[in-house]
Amino acid sequence: MIMFKRLFEPGQIGRISIRNRLIMAPMATNLASVTGEVTPEVIEHYAARARGGVGMVIVEATCIDAPIGKGFMHEMRLDHDKFIAGHFQLTEVIHNYGAKAAVQLHHAGRHASLEITEGHQPVAPSPIKELSQVISPHV
Repeated sequence: MIMFKRLFEPGQIGRISIRNRLIMAPMATNLASVTGEVTPEVIEHYAARARGGVGMVIVEATCIDAPIGKGFMHEMRLDHDKFIAGHFQLTEVIHNYGAKAAVQLHHAGRHASLEITEGHQPVAPSPIKELSQVISPHV
């Protein structure tokens, strides 16, 4: 472990101090409710990572413009005040185990599908289709 001797030393990101340099990258869990609320399963998932010793947890893709920006069925949301309490509780749990919390804000854009957006036309910065929509799966 001598190669990574600074890995477990405190670090700094701007004005934020973290207990070590281990940062959990955001990964979709599909543990949120279908309507985007933080669930007990979401809280336990992130609590376990914070308890495990990471310095910072980056919470998974969280939709900022549902339904047109939603990328998957059980995606957490943060596009209305009604979601703040769940995210506050999640943040508190992460902090209680000594880690910092961040969130990956997400808008699916051209990666959205009509199934996930409740039939609303997905919105993207250009009309170019996603590569998986262009290439046949039988190629």
